[in-house]
Amino acid sequence: MTRAERCVRIALELIARGEISTGQAARLGDVRPEVARKDLALLRELLVLRRVGRGRDTRWVIDPLRQERLGLLERISLMIGRDALQFLSGTALFEGLDHAGAGRAEELPPRFAQNIHLKFRHHGEPPRNYDGHREVIDDLLDALLRSREIDLEYRSSSQGHQTLARLQPLTLVLYRRAIYLIARHGSGEISRPLAVDRIARIQVGEPFDYPTDWSPDRHLAPRFGIASGPTEQIVMRFAKRVAHLVRARTWHSTQELIDLPDGRLELRMKAGGLELVRLALEWGPNCEVVAPPALRAKVIEELRGAIDIYRTEPTTRASQEHA
Repeated sequence: MTRAERCVRIALELIARGEISTGQAARLGDVRPEVARKDLALLRELLVLRRVGRGRDTRWVIDPLRQERLGLLERISLMIGRDALQFLSGTALFEGLDHAGAGRAEELPPRFAQNIHLKFRHHGEPPRNYDGHREVIDDLLDALLRSREIDLEYRSSSQGHQTLARLQPLTLVLYRRAIYLIARHGSGEISRPLAVDRIARIQVGEPFDYPTDWSPDRHLAPRFGIASGPTEQIVMRFAKRVAHLVRARTWHSTQELIDLPDGRLELRMKAGGLELVRLALEWGPNCEVVAPPALRAKVIEELRGAIDIYRTEPTTRASQEHA
């Protein structure tokens, strides 16, 4: 039974009985009391639980004073958020939206409820696959909410299998329908964004003092996307026929858009990261990287590689690869 499933069972028991003890929660999920305490700590944040009594007489109840009735706009906002986070189904992050009423159209007035699930839709890029990582996500959420250190095993694409000890989780970042962890090492160094789907195992440890000067926005601001790279002056020129599409979006907080005499549009920004290459490639012949030279060279390298693939017919290439 996953943590999300156990939490749902505990929540249903709370609704039915009005209270629950740690021992009852453990028996309900067929887990050890220390695991049940982690489940209850998570539910304490999601359901707004209140502890009554002390020691063996401790009971957990839902605090009725902090339960609010959601209005139409609030429920629609939750529905859109639920749709955007569908790829995290089975985790506490997703189940919390269900508990908050994101999926319950029957509580809306009939004139609004009809076809409500068809009237709003989040349509984004293909999501990352998190099958088999639900428990990892729930443990991360537990560690984040309670400011607990973590030990984890990480499969890096560049450095292979790593064991990272006593990390202090600071922020979960949702980017392109994938989630990344930013953490602080014991030395005080901030980690690169860690892809959560590459975490093989996680162990929640001791509490730590969450840094009061930490700002994820300030940390991520120089990057274009999630990947790190040297911050440089980026100059890209876009063809006249796509200039209106480029102008319609905000690409970076430092961006400057300049209209050129021939109708092209120049995008300038102070940024860094490997995803700048992807940005240029997505626009194909409608984008030219002017600066910096290293970025221009990388885009040319990628384009030449793509051209090489298309120089031969697919059947010919397949036969050569299997020869």
